[in-house]
Amino acid sequence: MYRLTNLTLDTITTYKNKDLVYQALDRENAKVKHQEAQSLLLVEELDKKGVVLFQEEIFLPFDGIADGLFLRKEKVEEPTEKPLPFWKRGTSQKQEPEVSSRPQQEETVQKRKSLRLLPSLLLGMLMVSFLALGYTVFLVLDQKEEMRTLSHQIETVKTIQKESGHLDAVVRYFLPRYYSEVAELGDFVSSKLQLNHQPGQLQSVILENVEQTEDQLYHLTYVLSLKEDGANQQKRLELTLQVEPTSLYGYLIVDHPKETAYP
Repeated sequence: MYRLTNLTLDTITTYKNKDLVYQALDRENAKVKHQEAQSLLLVEELDKKGVVLFQEEIFLPFDGIADGLFLRKEKVEEPTEKPLPFWKRGTSQKQEPEVSSRPQQEETVQKRKSLRLLPSLLLGMLMVSFLALGYTVFLVLDQKEEMRTLSHQIETVKTIQKESGHLDAVVRYFLPRYYSEVAELGDFVSSKLQLNHQPGQLQSVILENVEQTEDQLYHLTYVLSLKEDGANQQKRLELTLQVEPTSLYGYLIVDHPKETAYP
């Protein structure tokens, strides 16, 4: 009996005689040539108990026909020994040590494992390459996003620097009227907002902070010194102004001012 193992595809087929093995090899060889590929086969000759008598590795494709590749010629039957005389039958006979086929089998197993590991190694290398490429793309996109954010921040700072002078001037006109009893506030306040005058006499005004909260919307913070009931008090006043080109000063207060103690 013969056993044909395809070490590349990890398949095993058994055949009853040598001619069937030749036919299988010719078919595999034609298939590999057509696919322009390579393959490694292991041919083994087995006895009735399945013990390996002979084995040989064959690389495909090969030229010619399979008949000349392998398969040792039929073993020559050795003449049986004549029976010993009865007076010598008890004498022990030396036996030749059997040659183990284990080294060849272990070598075959190692090659088979190597061929199995090859696709996994290639897949691992491809995955590492894709991960590296993805990380590079991520870094590039992240840098672009950081550049856009930085550019927006720079534009915001430029806008605040440009508008802060105008905003401060409008608020300084507004505050003396806000802390009075009869001054008109309509030119400074949105028509949707109703403001009441506040008590106290304005002593000093310090601009603490200007920030742009939304497009055309600004938040200003002032530190005020007010005189109430003959005593000076320090207060922080927060105002929200919006760009309004049709208004008298170009800006309108759109939210109630928030007054808190300072510091």
